[in-house]
Amino acid sequence: MQKKSNISTAPVDGSADSSFLLRALDLAYRARGRQSPNPPVGAVIVRNGRIIGEGYHRQFGGAHAEINAIESVDTARALDDATLYVSLEPCFHYGKTPPCVDAILARKFRRVVIGTRDINPLTAGRSVRKLQTARISVREGVLRQKALELIRAFRVNQLEKRPYVLLKYAVSADGYFGSPGRQVWLSNPFSMRLVHLWRSKFDAILVGANTVRTDNPRLSTRYFNKISPLRVILTTTGKLQKNAHIFDNNSPTIIATPNPDVNLSAGTAENWILQSPEDYLRELLERLLAEKNTGTLMIEGGRHTLQQFIDAGLWDEAAVIRTPVSLGDGIPEPHLKGARFVDSLMMAGDRVEIFRKR
Repeated sequence: MQKKSNISTAPVDGSADSSFLLRALDLAYRARGRQSPNPPVGAVIVRNGRIIGEGYHRQFGGAHAEINAIESVDTARALDDATLYVSLEPCFHYGKTPPCVDAILARKFRRVVIGTRDINPLTAGRSVRKLQTARISVREGVLRQKALELIRAFRVNQLEKRPYVLLKYAVSADGYFGSPGRQVWLSNPFSMRLVHLWRSKFDAILVGANTVRTDNPRLSTRYFNKISPLRVILTTTGKLQKNAHIFDNNSPTIIATPNPDVNLSAGTAENWILQSPEDYLRELLERLLAEKNTGTLMIEGGRHTLQQFIDAGLWDEAAVIRTPVSLGDGIPEPHLKGARFVDSLMMAGDRVEIFRKR
């Protein structure tokens, strides 16, 4: 059970809705990286101008935000005439848990305020209509753009049937990605830890086989979480060193190839033979979502692998770390076409630039 809140706020009226909904959004961000492929959701219960309950969807398969908020309240009677603020429309359907809309109806809430409707066709406005039919006042679209930003990965999952894809790579001051055949460190220690933080929020990390042979990465989140994401290795030759860190049993690993003649490595990794030679990247993404609940995927290299996903249009966001290190020659950085600049930050000399696909 979650800790009960003693936060006091302004009286409950239309002008206060944004403040309470903003708190629900803030709660939702706490579970990112653990609830996927479900959307992150936060909920706040308010009575007489006071927050009496809070909750968020802590992990996939667990109780949803609304239920955690309800269970955080001292007594059921306190919910009479209360207002529920929730970042996303409550679910209508049975999944791993019962419908949240039924739990809301059973508690006699007076009012429900929603950030945005659910895009999942199993809900998609049906809960709103059910609440209104029961004569519960419903207000929709409060801080809608912020609520949509929160679930942007979930929207990709629902609309495109694939994970949300983040491209991550570092570039030298003179525009090079690395040097052929040898490991090159471009990012500084602060940027490297930022990458580990990003990894901790993603379900899986993907690299090409050449990156495994050259850099032998662990693809872990050891600076933040004990449990690292699923590791995905894309190869056309199957040539991977047997002592590579990806075979260390610290997290599940998939070796995927579009080449049916490749003799994939045995042992701890799961082997996938992709059946669509002309569109195997999309097949891989669709299988990751459908078979491994991979709602979010970070692609870290190499240059050829990154460019493949860019050229196929199978990406959503890019984090480019521009460093002061000069290489003089080497592998040119990927051509990030169809991108719009979103934001940037400095990390002790490294400039981290964030792009979204247009």
